[in-house]
Amino acid sequence: MCDSFVTIWGNIADWVSASATIGAVAIAYIGLKDAAQGAKNAIEQSNKTAQDAIKSKKLDYFSEYSKRYNDLVFKLPINFGNIISVSISSNIETIRYVDRHENGNIEHRSFESSRSVAVIVNLFNLFSDEHYLSEEKMVDDKVWNNWKEGIKMCLSHRAFQEVWKHIRESSIYGDDYRKFIDDIIAEQKA
Repeated sequence: MCDSFVTIWGNIADWVSASATIGAVAIAYIGLKDAAQGAKNAIEQSNKTAQDAIKSKKLDYFSEYSKRYNDLVFKLPINFGNIISVSISSNIETIRYVDRHENGNIEHRSFESSRSVAVIVNLFNLFSDEHYLSEEKMVDDKVWNNWKEGIKMCLSHRAFQEVWKHIRESSIYGDDYRKFIDDIIAEQKA
């Protein structure tokens, strides 16, 4: 009888041990499942936060670069849009131009270019930054197309085309940017 009691008790102990093991595995599985869901939720939230940060940064780029563009363009002479031809000396000290007035009269003028050329050079530098941001996909296509239209408008002016001839080979401009500007100028002349 003692042997059968030990055998029964041993079987019960084995059964309790097995049940405890199964229970522990079940609890561990539920815990892992909850942890996996928690990790998945944390990753999704992290991705959403990162996407929101990227959108915010793109908006910051748009605002900052649009403000810089406007600030520079408003520094150009008020009659800048009326210029119909330009000649620039090799040292870019004076811009001579023919100004067509609204009444159709034509007047030959020149102005000290240091300020105007500096503005144009700064605009080319800004365009280079914008081109880089586009190439690196740091701004979306809609923003880039908006900026590109502003670049095209500026490059339609002869003064920009003449200044570009003088600064084109600057080491700060890469080959892709040079080609981009050259293509727009060629498009404007066509």
